[in-house]
Amino acid sequence: KYAPYAVKAGVVVVDNTSYFRQNPDVPLVVPEVNAHALDAHNGIIACPNCSTIQMMVALEPVRQKWGLDRIIVSTYQAVSG
Repeated sequence: KYAPYAVKAGVVVVDNTSYFRQNPDVPLVVPEVNAHALDAHNGIIACPNCSTIQMMVALEPVRQKWGLDRIIVSTYQAVSG
């Protein structure tokens, strides 16, 4: 709700909600994996879900060494968190 106002005021917003995660104009960043995506931000940077962050940090060395074409993951999380 307030992110666009902050961006207009010159603030870089790092958003941890799910609101911007599917927006193609907002980079979804895990710094250990794709910090280069920060260069293309338009004032808003999205953070993935906590389960996704941990998984990507663990899988990035595997991807770099052997490559990954696809992964299928199911996570089960509490409604409150």
